[in-house]
This record gives sequence, C-alpha cells and structure tokens, in this order.
Amino acid sequence: MLNFDKLFTLAKENGISIYTMYQYLGISRSQIYRIKEGKVQANTLNNILQLLYEQTGNIYQLNDICEFTPNLNEENEKTKKINR
Repeated sequence: MLNFDKLFTLAKENGISIYTMYQYLGISRSQIYRIKEGKVQANTLNNILQLLYEQTGNIYQLNDICEFTPNLNEENEKTKKINR
C-alpha cells in the first residue's frame, strides 16, 4: 500500500494548502481523500510533483512524497492463490 503522509507534510511545510491542490490539480475533495488512502493514478502523481516543483522550485521524486508498506495479509492471500 502506498502511504502519502510525506506528501501532506511536505505540502504543509511549503505553504501548499489542500485548496491549492484542488485548484492546481483540477481534482475533487474526494480525490484528495483517495490519495490519502493510497488510491491514486500515475497521472495524478505526475501533477502533484509538478505542483511541488512550481511552488517550491525543488525537484521531488516519488519517494519524497510516498512510502510503500506491504499489506502482509493481502500478500499472503495472493501467494496462496498463486501456489494452488
């Protein structure tokens, strides 16, 4: 699962509000909450990184805005299905 706590911390540290994200990214409030849940499309990630660049002048990478944490229960279920 992708965790985007880093993104929201980074945005706050640089004075980028959730409202700015709505406006710049052209997405709805519900989509912001989906990002918080780790449900995001690649194009949205690209737009987020572009927004951070334009607002801060710094180039950020995906690992600057998110972390991967394996869902061990889900992985175990998938492994069981593969091994059958």
